[in-house]
Amino acid sequence: MSSPWAVVQAVETVDLQEIMSEEYARELQTKENSSRTLNKPEPTKPPPVPAVVPKAIVNEEPVAGCSRALDPGKVPAEPVIPDELLRALQEADEKDMESDALVARLLQAQFDAEYDEQIKREENHRNKDSKVKVSYRNYRTVPEELLYEEREDVPIDPKADWDRFETNEKEQKLLPRTGYRVNSEGEMVTKHNLDISGRSNACKVMSFPPEFSTGDAAGFDMKLSNKVFNQLKTHSKKTTRKLHKAQDRKENLATAEMGLDEPTRLILYKWINNQLLESVDGVISTGKEAVILHGETDPENPNLKEDDPLPPKEVAIKVFSTTLNEFKQRDRYIKDDYRFAGRFSKQNCRTVINMWAEKELRNLHRIRAAGILCPRVVALKKNV
Repeated sequence: MSSPWAVVQAVETVDLQEIMSEEYARELQTKENSSRTLNKPEPTKPPPVPAVVPKAIVNEEPVAGCSRALDPGKVPAEPVIPDELLRALQEADEKDMESDALVARLLQAQFDAEYDEQIKREENHRNKDSKVKVSYRNYRTVPEELLYEEREDVPIDPKADWDRFETNEKEQKLLPRTGYRVNSEGEMVTKHNLDISGRSNACKVMSFPPEFSTGDAAGFDMKLSNKVFNQLKTHSKKTTRKLHKAQDRKENLATAEMGLDEPTRLILYKWINNQLLESVDGVISTGKEAVILHGETDPENPNLKEDDPLPPKEVAIKVFSTTLNEFKQRDRYIKDDYRFAGRFSKQNCRTVINMWAEKELRNLHRIRAAGILCPRVVALKKNV
């Protein structure tokens, strides 16, 4: 018996993978032995020999702390596994690991898709009744730009019509020059047929101007009666005319917004070409009825006569506003003036402005004739 004070060596732990490899090797060896036994021919029975009972050999497993566990001579040696078998086991383990990784990736992709779908449902629920949309795209696991859905190849018939209008045009072309034809039921069909006329009117609606909202009527069989089509056509023309008129009015607004409209700029441009003015400077003053600009006359004006006095170097250009937004009661000062009898028209505001400028010119002449100092008028053209 060994000394109780001896150092006890630790029992070596066996790896689970080695145990599984040994079991797998035993199974392969058992299968191989069974196949050899089946293929081996049955031998002839030898004469009976008296049996000798062998001594039983019992391999007792060592127990931790026992003296037999310390004696390596009584522990059976591990069986040697062939290299081919180890290589086959290693390849099988690698395949199992690859398949496990593939299954894990598929499960993770499925989980990400379910999470993104939940995020999309929450976003739709949040923006259901809200005018301001909130985006949850930053919370998605997979961005929408990376999603790709394979499109199914739908066979396209080259003879198929693109929309309903193309089908209607083909049906209208079936009518001969006589204007009627007999269908399969024996009925006479003319161009005045309700269905043919309604489809023709629907095709004509699509040719309205772009600013007229017609919608997409190619997805269904739309029919319009002549009355409805004429009303839509009239409304389209009125809308287009009103839109163009509003744009022209916006462009021709005079000094309502402290600017010059196109006719006023044309008058000043002609005065510069005729050498009446040399330059037109910025705005000096603004009021409810006119805008005052600073200008300089051209001393080398060839249109001046010998007896005409030379105009001053600096002049004030008064441009009367052609809109009556701020001063709308000018007509009461003109309608009773005998000098404008028969020329006054309240319907045209531009004519009223021109008369207002002429009235101021005559008043300045009367003041100057009376010997009162006042500005001298050099030229008058419409409202300038």
